[in-house]
Amino acid sequence: MASTRARIRKTVALATRSATLANVWDRLADAYGTRVALTLEEPCALEGAPVTTLSYVDLARLVALLAGALADAGVEPGDRVAVCTGNRIDYALTCFAAVRAGAVAVPLHHHLKPAEVEAFLTRSRAGFLVADPATAVERRGVVTLGTGADGALTRALADASPLPAMPVAEREPALILFTSGTTGSPKGATITSRSLLAVARLAALVPDARDERGVCGLPLAHVMGMSTLLCVLLAGAPLHWISKFDATTVLGRIQELRASFFVGVPAMYALLDEEGPERFDLSSIKLWASGADVMPPALVARFRPRGCALRSLRGRHLLTAAFAEIYGMVELSGPAIVKLTPPGPFEDGPVSAPVRRAANEVRAAIAKRAPKLASVRTRARAAVLGRAEGASSGALGIPIPPYRARVVDDQGRAVQAGVVGELELKGPGVTAGYDGDAAATARATDDGWLRTGDLAWKNRAGLIAFATRKKDVIKHGGYSVFPAEVEAQLGEHPLVAEVVVFGVPHPKKGAVPAAAVVVKKGARVSEAELLAWAREHIAPYKAPRSLAFVASDDVPRNANRKVLKDELRDRLVAAGALVAAER
Repeated sequence: MASTRARIRKTVALATRSATLANVWDRLADAYGTRVALTLEEPCALEGAPVTTLSYVDLARLVALLAGALADAGVEPGDRVAVCTGNRIDYALTCFAAVRAGAVAVPLHHHLKPAEVEAFLTRSRAGFLVADPATAVERRGVVTLGTGADGALTRALADASPLPAMPVAEREPALILFTSGTTGSPKGATITSRSLLAVARLAALVPDARDERGVCGLPLAHVMGMSTLLCVLLAGAPLHWISKFDATTVLGRIQELRASFFVGVPAMYALLDEEGPERFDLSSIKLWASGADVMPPALVARFRPRGCALRSLRGRHLLTAAFAEIYGMVELSGPAIVKLTPPGPFEDGPVSAPVRRAANEVRAAIAKRAPKLASVRTRARAAVLGRAEGASSGALGIPIPPYRARVVDDQGRAVQAGVVGELELKGPGVTAGYDGDAAATARATDDGWLRTGDLAWKNRAGLIAFATRKKDVIKHGGYSVFPAEVEAQLGEHPLVAEVVVFGVPHPKKGAVPAAAVVVKKGARVSEAELLAWAREHIAPYKAPRSLAFVASDDVPRNANRKVLKDELRDRLVAAGALVAAER
């Protein structure tokens, strides 16, 4: 009992005490000790012999050693250290070590070419670069610390002593994370310890999290990968880290490790679905989680029954897994809104039949005893939901405390429930500003509210539904078409694996909807058949007028596998694969 109380006090302290990315590792080691923190698909070789399991004590020691090695290499408080290595766990540890040494880490994606790395070094004013041989660049004024057997960082690490955490303030810059660039040139968002740990610290309060096990293969150069890693570590749940996402590997590890949660992005789920998840036993999954882009409802529906949140004493599956869709962005330092689809009865499970019978009996009683009640209930529900024209009724979520959300018009005034406007968020995770770009900072956050550039609507209960990126709205004649909604509708077709909707210019109507479609492996469907299906199931002003079939590998994506819509549209229009003709 005493040990349990001590553990609770330590985990509560993780969630409530001020912490920074410099000292949180010592606190994690104190709270969780030698418990397994990470198992690794790609071994970690920071201490010589490759290891595939790291405890919390190991993590604290490695971060301190790396910080000592960086200090020995000349890194001083206030310096900027760019990190451009493969997606191994030492990538994240090096970033955190830079903060421990008092520096500012600048994570860069390892897929960047040397010329691109140079450009980011210039923009971030980094004086140090930790890089794999493939991304290492020699640049005047920049100290390059290579990894690998002969790398300068590896040599420094061999002789380094653990460095105590530097006194970094919660609100001081800790990282410069560049935006994805899907809406223009990437901007460097300033991330503080306070902002990155704002939501992650709450994970320490999740009950029984230490009994769970997760699988993840997100890019650490992106805020979603970084914040997911921190959330899971603070929760105390063992995590299997996969450096390079591979659908077969992920499905196999979930089955082998009996993982209870998986975190990915929609494109990853599409690849998992294409790989054939029915060939694996995924029933250990209690929670699927997704972020970074809009999750197609059809994929949510297919994956929930693959997992199982509740079993009977005899092992029968009673309830499906839950599904969490997370809204966040670099400027928010991670997650800010969550939509949770709770566990539900399996269609053919022992719970489903009684649930259906009870629901039918209730409906029959209402119809018999109070005929008018049904219509009153329907009107009341509509009033609460506040359905917006063109918005998806299923994409509802709530802000994660302590975030607040509002929806405003072009003049910054709050709009009524059900009206689409720009989503703005306020909370401790909001970026301190764009590095070296005061004008962009003022446009985005001059009053503490972050202008997300996303369109959404809010119902009277405070639930939020995402519509689309503001720049992606298709102005079709007098109508506004929200691509996310049309993508969800087209995604319901049984042969469609992925769909991207955008507008193409039209001489009379401004723009008309068009789509790029990835069909499921081995499936065959013609353009005429799919367009006919769209006309039957989607309102005429929203239905695509033309579409092009593309292979999944030919869809341009950023580091987090988010589709670069403008690039894809321009490529297809230039090739004549999409036309704006009315049909």
